[in-house]
Amino acid sequence: MKKKIKKIYVLIFTLILFSTLSLIAQEYAKIPHISDKIVIDGIADDAWNNALEHQITYLIDGTGYPSPSDLSGYFKAFWNNDTLYVLVHAVDNILYTSDSTVYYNDGFEIYLDVVNLKDTVFNDSCYQFRFIPGSTEITGRWGFDYKPLPAIDFAINVEGGSNRTIEAVFPIMQLGRKTHLAIGAKIGFEVELLDNDGSGRNHVLSWNNNQHMAWYNPSKMGTIELVESTSGIDNKQIQDISVTPNPTSGDIIVKSLISINEISIYSIQGQLLYKKTGTQTTEFSLNISGYQTGMYLMKVKLANNKYLNYKISKK
Repeated sequence: MKKKIKKIYVLIFTLILFSTLSLIAQEYAKIPHISDKIVIDGIADDAWNNALEHQITYLIDGTGYPSPSDLSGYFKAFWNNDTLYVLVHAVDNILYTSDSTVYYNDGFEIYLDVVNLKDTVFNDSCYQFRFIPGSTEITGRWGFDYKPLPAIDFAINVEGGSNRTIEAVFPIMQLGRKTHLAIGAKIGFEVELLDNDGSGRNHVLSWNNNQHMAWYNPSKMGTIELVESTSGIDNKQIQDISVTPNPTSGDIIVKSLISINEISIYSIQGQLLYKKTGTQTTEFSLNISGYQTGMYLMKVKLANNKYLNYKISKK
C-alpha cells in the first residue's frame, strides 16, 4: 500500500514539474503604452519605433527550416485606452494567395485570449484571426464561432511583390474582456506566419512554440503584459542574443544568454554562404570581410531549439 501511495506522489510531482516547465517555456513579452495616433495602412509610422521587435521563429508546420528570405518575420505591439495595436512583418520571396483552402495561402494569423485564462479549449474570449494579402475578409475562429465579430481595422502592405506587413487594431473590451486595459494586465497572444510557394503549405512559423495547437487550445498561446514603457527593457535580454558590431566591416561577435548550437549566413536572395554547427558556446566570432557590401541574413539556433533571425549590414 505504501509503495502504491509513493508511486502516486511521484506521478503527481512529475505532472506538476512538466506543467511548470511547459509554462516557463512559453514566450512572454512586455507591450508598451503609446499614445501616438497612427494610420492603419500596413506601413509603419514613427510610433512603431517605440515598440520592440519580437522574432517569429518556431517552425510548427513544414519540413526543413526555411531560409530567412523564404520565410521570417517579427511582430510589434502597443496599447492605449482599451485597444491593442499589432504590426507583423514577414519576409517571403514568393507571394501565393490562390489556394482554394484559405489557411494554406500566404498570410498572417493573430491569436488572442483577451482574459488570459490559459484554458485548453476555445471560449468566448478566445480568437484566431486570419488575414490574407489582397483580401478584406477575416477568417478564423472566435467564441466557438457563434459570436458576431466586432469591427477589426487592418491593412496589409505588400513590398517588392512578396514581403508583407500588416497593421491590425483590436478593440479588447468588445472582444469579451470585462476589465479595462491597464498596466500589468495580461493577454494570451500568438502570431503565426503562413507560407505557400505555389504548391500547398510549405511552412508555418510561430512566436510561441505552440506545436500547431493554438487554433484549438488557448493554453498554447504565449503571454503579453501591458507596461508603461519598454525604454528601460534590455532588448538583448528579450531577444536572448546580441550581434555586434552591426553594420560591420568584417568581424561579428555573437553573444547569447543560451548556448549557441548553430549559425548560418544567407545572401538576401536566400543562398547559404556560411554554416557552423556544434558550436555549443555562448559567444561566437566570425569574419565576413570577404563578403561584398550589402545586407545579409543570419540565422542562429540556440540550445533550446529556438531560432533567431538577424539582418547583418556589411560595410
